[in-house]
Amino acid sequence: MGILAVQNANVNANRVRTKCRYKNAIKEAARDTDKALSDALCDRLCKKDTVRFWKSWHKHFCMKNLQPTGVLNGKYGDNAVRQEFTNHFKRIFTPNNSLTENCMKEEVDKMLKLSCEESAMPFIDIECVEMCSSVEEE
Repeated sequence: MGILAVQNANVNANRVRTKCRYKNAIKEAARDTDKALSDALCDRLCKKDTVRFWKSWHKHFCMKNLQPTGVLNGKYGDNAVRQEFTNHFKRIFTPNNSLTENCMKEEVDKMLKLSCEESAMPFIDIECVEMCSSVEEE
């Protein structure tokens, strides 16, 4: 092996060591960041600072995962995605009108009437509770 080969081997070994130290430093920094976040979340939770706890939680765990989609149900582009949402919610949602309101009222009244007629549960009010609790105290 010539002098040039030895020098290249030394340079390569130095490069590999430096690269390894660099990667380890990045891993350690990521671990330190995670530990600091965990400590901060734990501290906020222990202090019952729920507002700051959830802000930190959402910032760290939720916000980076939120990305708008460009494809929905095989439709591409923002306008097509908006139209898909519009069509979906038009199908599943019907705004109230007087006819719908009356139908719902009749259905609820019918269920309440059946419930009252078929109910085997006794009616319990404050007087009943007070009477039962006073009997047990005596």
